[in-house]
Amino acid sequence: MRRRDRVLVVVAWLAFVVMAAIYGPSVAADPGSAGHRHMAQTKPATPAPKAPAPKVGASTAKVAKKSPAAEYTPTVRFRLRTELADGKMAFVGVGGAIEGVVNPPLRVAEGDVVQVTLINNDNVEHDVVFPEFDAGTDKVARKGASSVTVFRADKSGEFAYFCSLPGHRQAGMEGKLTVGGPLQPFKAGAGLIAVEGATPIIPMKLKIHSMSIVDRRRFPAPFRGDVELVIGDPIRFDADMDHATATTQLEAAVAAL
Repeated sequence: MRRRDRVLVVVAWLAFVVMAAIYGPSVAADPGSAGHRHMAQTKPATPAPKAPAPKVGASTAKVAKKSPAAEYTPTVRFRLRTELADGKMAFVGVGGAIEGVVNPPLRVAEGDVVQVTLINNDNVEHDVVFPEFDAGTDKVARKGASSVTVFRADKSGEFAYFCSLPGHRQAGMEGKLTVGGPLQPFKAGAGLIAVEGATPIIPMKLKIHSMSIVDRRRFPAPFRGDVELVIGDPIRFDADMDHATATTQLEAAVAAL
C-alpha cells in the first residue's frame, strides 16, 4: 500500500471514530448496501410535562343536579368550606377577597353565571343552597369531598344562601348573596361639569340581563348577551346653579330610569 493510500485510510478511520463519538448508536449499517453506512440521527425523548397537582375540592368536585346553568362557562367563581367557627357551624371563604371570611358576603353583577364550590372540612354532612335561583350543591359528608352548583344571577337584590340540613341554618350556616347592588353616589364633579359645560346632559343607564360568553371549546360561535340601554330626557342646568344641586338632580334622573 502506498503512503498516500495509507494516509487516506487513517483520515477515513479518524473521521469514522469522530462520527461514532458524536452520534453513537445512531450510526448504523445500511442493510440495503453492504459496505456503506448511513446516519439516522435521533432526538432524545423529551419527558412529558408533569400535570399540575389538582386543587383540593376544586377539580374533583362534581356538578350538582341543581345547577340550572351548568352548560355555561362561569363568569364568577366562589369556594366555601364548612367548619366550626367561634363554636358555631359556618361557611368560610376560600381564596380571593373572601379568604378566611366567615359566611362571606358574595357580590355579583346581574346576569353573571355564578359557580359555587362547597368543600367539606368537618366530616359533617352539609350542602349550600340558593333557593331564589333554584340552585344548590349536592350533600357532602366526608372531609375533603366537594360539590359544585352553577346558576345565572338573573335578578337583582339581596338573597340568603344557607345549608338546608335540618338545624344547620339556625346553627349559623347562612350568608348573603348580593346581585347588582344599589346605585353608588355621584361624585360632586358631575354637577360641576354639567353646569360649567353649558350643554344638555342626557342621563343613561345600562342594564345587563345576561353576559356574553366566548368559549369556543363549547360553542362554535360566541354567545351574545342581552343588555338594555335606557336613555332619559336631556337635562339643562342654569349657569348659576349650585354644583351640588346639579349633582343631586343628575343622580335622581339616572335612578329613575
